[in-house]
Amino acid sequence: MRNLRRDLTWIGLAYVAYLVVSALSQTGTAMITSWLIPWIGQDAWMVLCIIFMYPLAFFLYWLILQTVPKARQTWTCPMGTGHFLGWFVICMGGVYFGSLIGQFLMAVVSAITGQPMVNQVEEMIMDMSLWAVILSAVILAPIMEELIFRKLVLDRLAGYGPAVAMSVSALVFGLAHGNFYQFFYAFLLGLIFAYIYLRTGKVRYSMMLHMMVNFCGSVIPILLIRMADENEVAAILVSVTQLTFMGVFMLGGLILFICKWKEIRTYVHGNTVRGWRRCLITSPGMILLYVCCVVLFFL
Repeated sequence: MRNLRRDLTWIGLAYVAYLVVSALSQTGTAMITSWLIPWIGQDAWMVLCIIFMYPLAFFLYWLILQTVPKARQTWTCPMGTGHFLGWFVICMGGVYFGSLIGQFLMAVVSAITGQPMVNQVEEMIMDMSLWAVILSAVILAPIMEELIFRKLVLDRLAGYGPAVAMSVSALVFGLAHGNFYQFFYAFLLGLIFAYIYLRTGKVRYSMMLHMMVNFCGSVIPILLIRMADENEVAAILVSVTQLTFMGVFMLGGLILFICKWKEIRTYVHGNTVRGWRRCLITSPGMILLYVCCVVLFFL
C-alpha cells in the first residue's frame, strides 16, 4: 500500500502540472495572438490554444510520470468489429445517463441558489465553426486525452489491479473536465475506456470510441440545431430525432452492459490491492489535484 500511495502522489502531481501548464499556455497563447494577430477569429484562436497547450502540458506530465514504474501486464482480449460497435452503444448510453445526472444536479443547484446555471462548454462549442469543432473536439482531444488519461497512467497502475487503475483514470478524467455538466458522463466514459484498454492493450480502440462519441456529442448536435433554426417543422423533426437517439442508446447500452456485467465484474475485482480507496483519498498528490479541480469547478 505504501508503493501505491507513493505512485498516486506522483500521478496526482503530474496531473496538477498538466492542468496548470494547460491553463498558462492557453492564457499565454491568447495574449500573444491578441498582440501579434489581433484580427484572428475565435475559431482559429481556439485551435491555436489547443495546438500549443497539448505539447507543453503533455511533455511535463510525461516527465513527471517517469518516476512511476510501469507494471507488467498480459493482454487477453482482442476486439472484433461486433464487440467494438457494442461498446460504442454502451458509451453513448453512458453519455446520456451521465448528462441527465449532471443536468439534474445543476437544476437543483439553480433552484437552491436562484441563479441560472449555464453550460459554458456547450455554448462555446455551439458558437464554433464546424471545422474547428472537428479538428479540436473530434481529432486532437481524443488522441491526446487517451494518451494522458488512459495509456500513460494505466500502464503504471495496472499492477495494483483493474479496479484501482480504472477508478483513478476515470476519476481524474471526470475532474479534468472542470464542470458538473460533464463530470458524470466523463467519469462513466473513463471507466469504459480504461476497461477496454486494460483488456486489449490497444489504445487505438479507446481513441476511436472517444472520437465517435465526441462526434455524436458535438458535430451532430450542431448540424441538428442549425436545421432546427430553419422552420418549425424542422425543429420538431430535430427534437424527435434527438429523443429517439437518446432512447435507443440508453436502452441498448443498458441491455448490452447487463449482458457484459458478469465478465466485467469478474475481471475488475481480480488481484486488487487492499486499502486502495484510502490511498486514493489521502495521497498528498491526489489531495492537491482535488483542490485544483474544485477551484476549476467553481470558477
